[in-house]
Amino acid sequence: MPLLARERPTFKASAHQHIFEFVERNGSVTPQQAAEALRIDAERIQHDLTILKRDGYLDERDGMLTVSLEAGEAEEFDSNGIRYQIRPALQADLSGILGCMRHVAEGRTYLVAESVGEVLDHEGVLIRHNGANTRMFFVATIADDVVGWAHLEAPRVEKLKSCGGTDRRGPRGVPPARHR
Repeated sequence: MPLLARERPTFKASAHQHIFEFVERNGSVTPQQAAEALRIDAERIQHDLTILKRDGYLDERDGMLTVSLEAGEAEEFDSNGIRYQIRPALQADLSGILGCMRHVAEGRTYLVAESVGEVLDHEGVLIRHNGANTRMFFVATIADDVVGWAHLEAPRVEKLKSCGGTDRRGPRGVPPARHR
């Protein structure tokens, strides 16, 4: 079962954590690329990958490893005779998402798309799920072409709890509202 977006990854073996973090940083890699970069022999990495896939941390599709993150299923819609699908984005959708963002940002009216697009273009990674944050995308597609996107980014709640923004009395020490 894939990792839920609200779950923080935890690992029984440090090798598993290193492999997961390598895939998470790079978006999608082959098992051979991971083995070479992490200096793990082929037999050992296959064993570790089997465990990571079984435990829902990684997926392998067409020989490429990606972070497995449960984000829902694809849904199909029909509007004014146009059939389209909304689904969680895959790493393979990166170029389509960047194309949509560039198209929207051309008018300089949607600066968030421009800045997110720049980050994606620089990092080359759609999905992030680590100790600092979770970032994921959903895409709208027509005949497998990306025609729109939604971007979600959530900082880890545990990190926010230590910022001192709230205590047991409420935000910044304000007593909580009483219910009548």
